[in-house]
Amino acid sequence: MRTVSFEKVRSAAKSPPRPRTVIASVLAVAASTVTVVVLQSAPSMTAADRPHQTTARVTPTAGPPPPLPTHPARPVPTPTSRTPITLDSLRPTSGGWSGTGEATIDGITFGHSLMADTCTNRGGITYRLGGRYQEFQTSLGIDDHSPDRPGSLIVVFTSAGRTLSTTAVGQLAPDRLFIAIPRVDDFTITWRTPTGSCPRLALGTPRLVG
Repeated sequence: MRTVSFEKVRSAAKSPPRPRTVIASVLAVAASTVTVVVLQSAPSMTAADRPHQTTARVTPTAGPPPPLPTHPARPVPTPTSRTPITLDSLRPTSGGWSGTGEATIDGITFGHSLMADTCTNRGGITYRLGGRYQEFQTSLGIDDHSPDRPGSLIVVFTSAGRTLSTTAVGQLAPDRLFIAIPRVDDFTITWRTPTGSCPRLALGTPRLVG
């Protein structure tokens, strides 16, 4: 039996541990601490705890992108001759007017007008249109400066012997006429005075519309 003195036991209890034992203990504690931190903090992280975290969104592609929409080319408009021309810019092929310029019908003055003194200017007046126009427009009446008032007239518009319009004209407001003349070649204006008077016929601003 080995006997140990009390002094040896007390000195052994007071002596510090060896360096290798201390380092090993510190490493063990540090390793266990790191492990605990990772295990405890990972499950409790939320989106608010990761303000700087970005997420890459991957969109699956299903083939090439669709082509951009195309717009059909606008058709080039075909020029038309819809600009009206006044009848006084054309020369009649037969007959003639007594006067041109301004005419006043029931107090209304019209420019580019055509006038006929029905007692001295007899017969009709014909124009060659060549089928280029679609409509004839005018304000028809008796000129306020007519030497023979009151009076009345019958004015007839014909083409190739076919009557296009017949209008009775008296001492009233001008009659606004719109006569269709599609594909009309010759265009004739005639008149007659059923009462025997000789009023002055006026065509206020007669126009041809293509």
